[in-house]
Amino acid sequence: MIGKKLYHGAAYYPELWPPERVDEDIRLMKQVGITCVRVGEFAWSSMEPREGHYTFDWLTNVLDKLAAADIGVVLCTPTPTPPIWLTERYPEVRYVDRDGVRHVHGARQHVCPTSPIYREFSRKITEQLARRYGRHPAVIAWQTDNEFYCHNPNCFCENCRREWHQWLEARYGTVEALNQAWNAHIWSEAYQRFDQVPQPFRAPYHHNCSLETAYRQFGSDAIVAFQAEQVETIRRHSSAPITHNTMPPWHPLDNDALFETLDFCACDIYLPAGQYWRAIREFDWMRARKSMPYFVMETAPTQNGSTAMGHRMHPDGFVLAEGMMCFGLGGGGFSYWLWRQQRGGCEMCHGSLLSGWGKPTPGWKNIRALSDVIAKAEPILTTVPPAPAELAIHYSARSDLVFRTEPMESGFSYLEAWLNGIYQPILRMGLYRDVIGEDRDVSGYRVVLSPMLPIIDDKLLRRMLTFVERGGVWVVGPLSGYRTPDHTVHTEAGLGALDQAAGVETVYSFGLTDSVAATCLDQATSVSGWIFSFEPHQAVALGCYTAGPAAGQAWLTERTLGKGRLILVGAMPQSDAYQAVIRRAIGPNPLAHTTDVTWGTIVAPRRGTGHHVWCVVNWDGKGGAVTLPSEGTDVLSGNRVTGRIALQPYGAQLVVFDH
Repeated sequence: MIGKKLYHGAAYYPELWPPERVDEDIRLMKQVGITCVRVGEFAWSSMEPREGHYTFDWLTNVLDKLAAADIGVVLCTPTPTPPIWLTERYPEVRYVDRDGVRHVHGARQHVCPTSPIYREFSRKITEQLARRYGRHPAVIAWQTDNEFYCHNPNCFCENCRREWHQWLEARYGTVEALNQAWNAHIWSEAYQRFDQVPQPFRAPYHHNCSLETAYRQFGSDAIVAFQAEQVETIRRHSSAPITHNTMPPWHPLDNDALFETLDFCACDIYLPAGQYWRAIREFDWMRARKSMPYFVMETAPTQNGSTAMGHRMHPDGFVLAEGMMCFGLGGGGFSYWLWRQQRGGCEMCHGSLLSGWGKPTPGWKNIRALSDVIAKAEPILTTVPPAPAELAIHYSARSDLVFRTEPMESGFSYLEAWLNGIYQPILRMGLYRDVIGEDRDVSGYRVVLSPMLPIIDDKLLRRMLTFVERGGVWVVGPLSGYRTPDHTVHTEAGLGALDQAAGVETVYSFGLTDSVAATCLDQATSVSGWIFSFEPHQAVALGCYTAGPAAGQAWLTERTLGKGRLILVGAMPQSDAYQAVIRRAIGPNPLAHTTDVTWGTIVAPRRGTGHHVWCVVNWDGKGGAVTLPSEGTDVLSGNRVTGRIALQPYGAQLVVFDH
């Protein structure tokens, strides 16, 4: 049962191998410490080789044997890879790209999620699986599809066109309202009927930003609706929890909406050791999104790759560090892609636990070492939950859509700017944090950061002002509040209602070609990016531009509202200046679980009744150090520890404190 144990898993494709290999696979899984496998996401043609003709004996045999071996199964719906009979008989289900080209059968995700025909077959195969295996003793969880939007974002087929027009009508009510919201009279774009609104196929120049962003949202909503049908079908037959293995937010998909009706979060992470701090964002988001422990459903046991290597072979010891970071920060499962090397297809270069000829790969010993550590850590990590955070950082799917349409500066990436400009400085400060969506309750936090939210709608603004008035500190910006919910410019104030809330008047908004000199809390610094300058009215200036067209105007202000404070950031500061702003926001009383941990090492605090635990992991392979708050015992080594402790490269300690 998820939450009662720590699962160590691998993706398993028995449909690709002779049935007699199952017994040998299970024997080797037990040997290396694999306790769960993921099965079925690409096996539709093995489950339904002809329309309406189902063959599940092979799957029943595998599940029965796994149950007997006490190996849990995450059973997947096979909908990312429809069989040839479906795409040949019903060619209209195939995906159409932005150039109007309908994709051929093969690879994966070559179908449209809005297609009524495809959704009917999706429901049918999901129904067959759920009815047969909904109560099978091997099945510990379900996974919908596989990595939505990983390869094909918005479809442009004829059915999507019809669904798009219905989506617009439901959103705006009348075409006149749409024209007004989008300022559609620009370039004579104004529409007379909803069915005239085009899909944003490739064009000589950019489409209207409002249209582009709305179509991206429509595409994300279509995926959420497609998944909802599978979830509803599974729930009729099974009480096992359901998830999806999303990718980190490299794709225009609203993961907050996708996981709203799912039971726990899961994602696939493929990062080299030196960049693994980026994965901590995923753990912080998944932990904050759902109360049930999350899963890393896929990661490379050695190298990743397809027709060539991606990142190279993991260094010895890294897999142990990766797994302990996952578990320490709130995970319940850590799983590899894949168990046995693919013997054909386009991913033969990808790492695996076994070679195609059945021999252990170089990653085997590291995976066995992690299994040993999991056995020691499981009694602690399954009974002492992650500590609550006092700091939250907004990460917004809607912002991602806006920046994909209008990046504001050439080459700008919301994810990269957010990670490097906001998140990494927070990690370097040793601050324990949650990553949350715009819809989350913020009442339990002391400080909330809202960087790079171009759209701050009335609902979010009311929530955040209530938070401030009750004593919270809201740090909003940079690049926040300057667009309307329909992706247009505010006309009453530069940041709309945020101007009044922050007690400022926005004077200028323009992009810098380089950094410009400024002050920040009486220290000289520089700022960059697309900037905003303010004239404080009910606020005080904490930082001003000292050069350029906005010289003398504020880029950083603070206003007291009720018991709390609103800090407005109008430009991208240097890391040290941003850290100074965060220290100002926190004030004299440190946030709970703040540590002096060195960069390259992470502290995952956990708190339960009568228990205080730190999971400390070095992820960069350079070793690290942190000062413990009191004396305790490292349950992984059995040693007593106190004071400032040093971690070996890729080392981990699970410290249970005496008090």
